[in-house]
Amino acid sequence: MATGIYFNGRTTYTPGSYTEVDASGLARVALGATGIIGMIGEAEGGAPYTTTDADDVTVHPITNPSKVAKTFRSGDLLEAGTIAFNPSKDPLIPGGAQEIKFAKVNPATQSTYTFTNVDGNALVVTSRNYGLFTTQVSVDFSAGTNSGKAITVVFEDQTESWDDIGGDVIFTAHYNSVLADNADTMTLAVHNVNGVTALWTKTHTGQFDDYDGNMAVGTGLDSDADNAITPGTATIVSSDAGDTTQSIIVYGISGGVAASETIALNGADGTTPVAGATSWTEVHAVVKSAVTVGNITVTSTVGGLTMFVLDTPANLYTGGGFRAFSESIEIAGEVLNIVADGAEATDCIIVGTNESDVAQLEEVTLNGTTMVPTTGSWNSVSGVAVGLVAAARTLTLSGRIFDTGDVVTLVSDAAGDTGTAVIYGLDGGGLAQTETLTMTGTGPVNGTATWSEVHGIDVSAAGAAGAAPAGSITASAATGSVSIGVFTSAINGISDLDDVLGGGAAVTVVSDAAADDQDILIIGTAVGGAAQVENLTLNGVTPVVGTALWESVTGMAILHVANGSTLTLSGTAFALTVASYPTLGEVVAYIEPLSGWVASEVAGDAGAFLVAEMDNAAAADVTSLLSFYAELQRIVDILTNESILVKATRSAAATGTPDNTAVPVFLVGGIEGVTGFANWQAALDLLRDERCNTIVVLSTDAAVHAAVVAHCVYMAGAGRSERDCILGEASAATLAALQTAARNLNTRHARLAIQDIEVFNTSGVREQFDPSFTAALAAGMQSGSSVGESLTFKFLNVLDIVGNDTSYTVQDDSDALIQAGLLAIQKVPNVGFRWLRNITTYLIDDNLAYTEGSVNEAVNFATFEFRQRMETAVGKKGFAGTLNAAMAVAIGILGQLVTEEVITNWQNLVLELTDDVMSVDVEIAPIIPVNFVQSTLHLVSSTLSLTA
Repeated sequence: MATGIYFNGRTTYTPGSYTEVDASGLARVALGATGIIGMIGEAEGGAPYTTTDADDVTVHPITNPSKVAKTFRSGDLLEAGTIAFNPSKDPLIPGGAQEIKFAKVNPATQSTYTFTNVDGNALVVTSRNYGLFTTQVSVDFSAGTNSGKAITVVFEDQTESWDDIGGDVIFTAHYNSVLADNADTMTLAVHNVNGVTALWTKTHTGQFDDYDGNMAVGTGLDSDADNAITPGTATIVSSDAGDTTQSIIVYGISGGVAASETIALNGADGTTPVAGATSWTEVHAVVKSAVTVGNITVTSTVGGLTMFVLDTPANLYTGGGFRAFSESIEIAGEVLNIVADGAEATDCIIVGTNESDVAQLEEVTLNGTTMVPTTGSWNSVSGVAVGLVAAARTLTLSGRIFDTGDVVTLVSDAAGDTGTAVIYGLDGGGLAQTETLTMTGTGPVNGTATWSEVHGIDVSAAGAAGAAPAGSITASAATGSVSIGVFTSAINGISDLDDVLGGGAAVTVVSDAAADDQDILIIGTAVGGAAQVENLTLNGVTPVVGTALWESVTGMAILHVANGSTLTLSGTAFALTVASYPTLGEVVAYIEPLSGWVASEVAGDAGAFLVAEMDNAAAADVTSLLSFYAELQRIVDILTNESILVKATRSAAATGTPDNTAVPVFLVGGIEGVTGFANWQAALDLLRDERCNTIVVLSTDAAVHAAVVAHCVYMAGAGRSERDCILGEASAATLAALQTAARNLNTRHARLAIQDIEVFNTSGVREQFDPSFTAALAAGMQSGSSVGESLTFKFLNVLDIVGNDTSYTVQDDSDALIQAGLLAIQKVPNVGFRWLRNITTYLIDDNLAYTEGSVNEAVNFATFEFRQRMETAVGKKGFAGTLNAAMAVAIGILGQLVTEEVITNWQNLVLELTDDVMSVDVEIAPIIPVNFVQSTLHLVSSTLSLTA
């Protein structure tokens, strides 16, 4: 592989000369910002440090003096900030503060009002400003001139107004399916929490008339009955002594109702007669429990007349007047009908189980060719006792019956019907199932699935090439004698649905008939598209909710439901949650392609508009075009984006716009707040994260002063952002009190102003301010001058100063004031007012770095800048190259500090790297002001001469 080089950010294998330019040697990193004041105080207006409003700040950084009056309505911060931005008339103080970081300490609050509508809270309007005065803000809602709302906000002489807010349509939707079996109803609802939901219903009457459900019972068997019973018990006997384990079941009427009795043959000798215990008035049939060797004779115990002779030992029923079915017949919990083919008025007894699967007998009196319904409902039928019915009569049972466990046979009377038919029902275990059979015209087709119930057969595609059948399709049980029906319509027993989605949800069905308890089948596709059928059991007029989840619903199999019953199936077409479909663009994109639906974005910003910002719209008929709005959000947006007086937010669970107001409503709750020590401390803690050069607190409280000093001490150490502070003592304090205050502070970090100043306030009125404002003025002068420039003998921009002339005067007590570490102002007649000496409260010794405010400032600045610049070595590899680079950085910053006259010179710079610790030692000489001028005047005699 050829060699290459990596140079100037890329790899090349092509020979040549390559060049890069390294300009790092010419790079110069500027010194950090100076002239930044951190000012803490009270004010009316402006966000306090306690605010949690995301639109506001806890610290207000202001560089433009005019912005102070725009931030604070009145109060100490407004006046002191204005003073600090214009503090001096001295030519050596070219300006005031470069930046002030204001922390409003009084915990003022905003005013608010929650506007409501019929559903509850709708809109919270909040004043932008803070304080009691914000309760004078009023808001009025009324109907817009053309649409939406008109809004008026008033504060004092300010009026803001908007019209026709929120009347624009955001999007429209329409369910306009033209298919014959579409949903009967379709509603659409928009909810800003739950999302966009479409619900449908489909009603259909039962289709039991389509279910022939006929089963031939057979002819009557009165020829089996030799004699009627003489009221009393029945006696049984066998013609063979070996018949000792079998029993005979007697069916008849006892006590006026159908009954049965099982009588066991004599266990020792079958030829020994055994009498039963039941007293009968009629005996309709007898049945053996098992095959016998001999013939069984059943006689009337009273009189001994023979009633029945079971004369075929190998058959259980022959001769006994009983028509038995080869298997139990499923009846689906419904009544049965029985009919003869001619005139007949005798009784028969139906034998089976009720809908609870408990053995059941019922006597039915035939009415010739008129169907006679049973009184009881049936789950299965095993046979009919017809020993009293004329042999000339043929009986037929009808109802929702099927030969349990049998398969279904389909046959057409048209040779061309070669398509497919789908059977819907329950298997032997009662589970929903389907089977598709391919028709062979007039040739019967047997299915392979076994059934307990058949609920519907779809023959819509049974004709040639999947068309509708040309003939009639007959369905029956393949091996039993049960017919199901002759189907000529496209769908039998099935309520068809077109353009109906399942929405990934369950469906609900309910009948209008309280007695309906049949099974029905729901047909469609599961989530994911696979075919799905669910069995639901009706509970009359009580809705039944399924458990299956549906992607689409295509029908109901309701062949077992009476034609007089109306079923209502309901479900979800779609449920577009806010989490999955957050924008209306996504909602419209989902709805528009759906069959039978049209949806459109109307508003220009509809695509990006959030569903969570829509007005709630209750479920409404969407078979006509529906329009949807976001009037509440439009109001929120207009107030928040355009009003300078208020802003607005939606109430939790807001449904739409607030009601119109009868009269303007004033906001409530705004207060100025009461400032305690904890507030001052918290504001100081907040300024830990702000770069400041000087801290000013507009308080003369000694505890607050102590907290400020502690703050400065911390910032000079662990806080790593050196700063000093200028404090103001109480007005008119005595010299003794001032000396005590300075002695209590006794720190290089603090200077203590002691005199009031008179200036024109922000209203243009001459006003006297306490020494904390004097401190703000001193901070402004320090911030407006170069680092290390002393305030000594620098002139202030004040009209007058006020001290305590009864206790001290600057003219007479200047030494005492300076020695006490007090920052005093000296009046220069006919010139103005200047600082006597820029002295700190440090009293331990006369170290100029600690006693001179300007030297302390220079030391703080140099320390911060040097540390910040040297920190660039942290994280670098610990080898000689890094040490050399750090040396270059140190020399560079020290040179800049000399150039900027922060220090006069430096020497003995030593860097040492041991393990992961780089030690830097250097000596610097900070700028020291000239405080004294010693002049010696040497007197000499002069010689005068005259020359003419």
